[in-house]
Amino acid sequence: MAYVCDGHGSSPNGPSRSLYATLIDDGRRYTAHKRYCVNCMMEVFKDHQSDSLPGVVAFSLQNIEACTNCGSVVEHEARLKPLYVTAYSQKNMRVDYYGYYCEDCAVIVRNSFDLKESVNGKS
Repeated sequence: MAYVCDGHGSSPNGPSRSLYATLIDDGRRYTAHKRYCVNCMMEVFKDHQSDSLPGVVAFSLQNIEACTNCGSVVEHEARLKPLYVTAYSQKNMRVDYYGYYCEDCAVIVRNSFDLKESVNGKS
């Protein structure tokens, strides 16, 4: 079944890769579901590799005091905006990533992933 890649906007040959992203910002939830070709999925990972943590690493951290993108330290951990990303690079091959963003970087990542506010799971 043909699909349009959310990365470059045309219908590529080959299977799609899925990415689900959710940012929590002051009690509001911003979400997106993207479908990418293999090349665009690799670009997304490359663009965000320095500002996200693999799931296992994120769970092992006791407290996070700085933005994972710019490194600015925040007063309280609660001031960071968590981003949860689940990617399926192949069928049934799930990888989870987490990022914690200051106010300014949360706006950047929200625009980067084209996240839309959702209420009760609906945008």
